[in-house]
Amino acid sequence: MDNIGDEQNADDSVLYNIRHYSSENLDKQIVFISSGALLISMGFIEKIVEISEAECKWLLVLSLVLFALSLISNLVSHKTALHAVDARIEQKEKKENKLNSWTDGLNYFSIGTLLFGLILLIIFVAKNI
Repeated sequence: MDNIGDEQNADDSVLYNIRHYSSENLDKQIVFISSGALLISMGFIEKIVEISEAECKWLLVLSLVLFALSLISNLVSHKTALHAVDARIEQKEKKENKLNSWTDGLNYFSIGTLLFGLILLIIFVAKNI
């Protein structure tokens, strides 16, 4: 019987490590893509389009705001995740669950603002090439 319990613990440990790795990579990718999109936006305007002659400038401005919001929400989600771990250590399950919900919400918000910002940037570029 002990072997079954040990195998379950080993499986749980592997799953936890996979989940942690995926979560860590998601955060890195969001930061990488949002930051890259901000830099590409600035380079595009500087090198290709005269801002005074650009059409639909609001698309660019909104996309930059969305990229910044994506980065900020990703940063805040790290803080809420740390607080959730602290609550787990303190065995405050209700607080932990609330913080985990906030972390999930912030991560979804970060992904959504990133995707919407990319769509707006692509439309802006298409209109101004």
